Amino acid sequence: MGERSAAFHRGNSFQTGGPETHREIQDPTVKSPLTADVDPLLSEVLQCVEALNHKGKKKKKKKKKKKKKEKEKKKKKKKI
Repeated sequence: MGERSAAFHRGNSFQTGGPETHREIQDPTVKSPLTADVDPLLSEVLQCVEALNHKGKKKKKKKKKKKKKEKEKKKKKKKI
């Protein structure tokens, strides 16, 4: 892997969204007209993403349980 720049090690705000970017925001309650339009869309997208992530996690857990049961059945058959 290549060497990392000094800016990376310092936590450059351009790359990481560090403290310099947070100083610019003075009052979080004041919304710009752009964010007022985007907020409802953002909340809908986040809800969809959370729902998809939640469903995916459940399916993965079920598959793991099935695999364990199948392995146990195979072991029992081999013993008999």
